[in-house]
Amino acid sequence: MRLVQGANPEPSAPNTLAALAAEHAHAILQPAPQEPIEVQKSPTLDRAPASVDLTWTAPAKEIKVADQLAAMILEDLSKTEGCPKRGVKVTVYGSNPWSSCLSFDS
Repeated sequence: MRLVQGANPEPSAPNTLAALAAEHAHAILQPAPQEPIEVQKSPTLDRAPASVDLTWTAPAKEIKVADQLAAMILEDLSKTEGCPKRGVKVTVYGSNPWSSCLSFDS
């Protein structure tokens, strides 16, 4: 009631939060001045990089004929335990992928 009538026997304390906000309102809205940023240019190249025209190529596979593949299979089979030393015949046929037939004579 005293506030409405204007009679306030006690001095009011200033609102420190409102006072601080009013003081800093200008500083918050205005950005601080900044120094310009120096940017270094990349060096210019006299020629194009060597990797521009390079393309990846798959490594070349060694081409085997059917007789060579049959000999390789027979050699690996002879190293296998329990494989007979004689009477094993390997026939390679088809194309890529190769198919093979093993026949054992008694």
